[in-house]
Amino acid sequence: GEYAALTGARLGLADLLHAGLATHAVASKDLDALVDDVSKLDASLAPEAFDAAVDACLSKYPAPAVDPSPLKEHATLIDSAFAGNDVAGTLAALDADGSEFAAKAAKAIRRGSPTAAAVSLEAVLRAEGATLAEVLRADFRVASAMVAPSSPLPDFYEGVRAALVDKDRNPQWGAAPSAAAVAAHFDKRPAPWAELEV
Repeated sequence: GEYAALTGARLGLADLLHAGLATHAVASKDLDALVDDVSKLDASLAPEAFDAAVDACLSKYPAPAVDPSPLKEHATLIDSAFAGNDVAGTLAALDADGSEFAAKAAKAIRRGSPTAAAVSLEAVLRAEGATLAEVLRADFRVASAMVAPSSPLPDFYEGVRAALVDKDRNPQWGAAPSAAAVAAHFDKRPAPWAELEV
């Protein structure tokens, strides 16, 4: 999670399967038939029986060929470099590794906002063990706080300026925020969203 959150890396099918974010893969050409098969299942089955019936449907279709998973190939590096729970430590570990993969990951992190990196990492760390509802609520609060005009972390507006207004693609990011400033984004709901609930 930390790797994807900090680098913004696109995860391919092999990565999704390796990370457990996907359990099955079906070729695009088989999707209509799969949907038809699943729609014919008895929805009144007990959850375990329904899961088994869905698995049986999925097993009828061969998995598509997939490219090797970069996540799997570089799992040892990812696990060690992103284990420190802070962006600076992750960058130091990637720089020390010296591989092409590590250099690309470090470049991707540095290209983005230090604030976004710190907040994204905190979000991933806080999401561990949380329910989907809790994660969505926290994400809403953080996003609301980051785009609020009163935000002490103005990188969102700088990113918009650089990408959409001036289109110079040269954002002047602020310094990396303190841990307390990042934590504050998870604990408050600024106006006008203070009364909204997810």
